[in-house]
Amino acid sequence: MTTKQPRGIRNNNPGNIRRNNDPWQGLAKEQNDREFFTFQSAVYGIRALARLLITYQDKYGLCTIEGIITRWAPAIENNTASYIQAVARNTGFSALQTLDMHRFEHLKPVVEAIIQHENGQQPYSDAEITKALVLASSWSLYTTCSMAGSSRLSCWSYLNRNRSMLLSVPGLWCREWHGCWLEPSCRHRYQMSRVAEPRSK
Repeated sequence: MTTKQPRGIRNNNPGNIRRNNDPWQGLAKEQNDREFFTFQSAVYGIRALARLLITYQDKYGLCTIEGIITRWAPAIENNTASYIQAVARNTGFSALQTLDMHRFEHLKPVVEAIIQHENGQQPYSDAEITKALVLASSWSLYTTCSMAGSSRLSCWSYLNRNRSMLLSVPGLWCREWHGCWLEPSCRHRYQMSRVAEPRSK
């Protein structure tokens, strides 16, 4: 017996963003769901979710889980208090903790927690989530040699392990330095930046 996927997963819209006039990137040509957007791929749907969270902060000053979820899932049609508790529990952040949606380490767990709550599951890989968040952002992402500074970031860090995936993101460029002055054997230092912001939302 085949189990039917949740609506948000079927629509590649795991945040269950309702249809309106916003010209989102990656919308499917056929919009068969009358209430919610359908995207070409999950990456575009996750990107839209992330863009909304960034907008909540930049436009409305919402930078806590309580503030974000109160707007995302208003009490008129949701158990907002329960939603806030679930996102706080799944992220490890307190409901009133000040977050920064421009920081990858804040945005990513909130996005994943919303997906989990909206669909009863979070089926996407780390690489898919990261690709969507890179598309949603204007970050410069970089990794450094494991000997660099006190942070001792591994040169075999996440970005390097997923270099081919990130290089497939439209609008990114990558520079590679073969060897670094801290450690000649380190050949895995990359810097990635957005080229330009897309015109569509």
